[in-house]
Amino acid sequence: MRRLALLATFVALTTSAAGSTAARAATGEPACRTAEVRQHDEAVFGHFANRADALKLKARARAKGFQVTFEQTLPPMAFKQGQVVGIFAAKRTLDEANVLMQRLAPIGFRYIDIARSPTRWLVVMPQVPVKQALSIAREVSTAGFRITFRPGAQ
Repeated sequence: MRRLALLATFVALTTSAAGSTAARAATGEPACRTAEVRQHDEAVFGHFANRADALKLKARARAKGFQVTFEQTLPPMAFKQGQVVGIFAAKRTLDEANVLMQRLAPIGFRYIDIARSPTRWLVVMPQVPVKQALSIAREVSTAGFRITFRPGAQ
């Protein structure tokens, strides 16, 4: 009986780990992902699932100039009284989210970030004052994109 319970536990853990690995692979999430320490604002040239992709962008940036975005010190989905998070899109892969960020940056949307949801990569504009959300939505629409706003996670 004890061996059966141990076997069932092992199978459950193995199945859980395999599902988690498959989900990471499907969305491009790196297996070695670590928690980011946010100590100051950062200039960000892209988000990558592996070093080879990062080096490709570095080479393109040198050849053509660069598009940069800025990440704030709070986590992108953080709750802050009187502020909301703007969500441009929920993308299936990290590469897709990065492409959208690279389209937004040169037209003036530079304070944007990528946040992970359980199944998607969100391209977000964090910590937007509520009173500015409507004018930002108009600006985003005029540029040919969409954005929705919601409170950050507490």
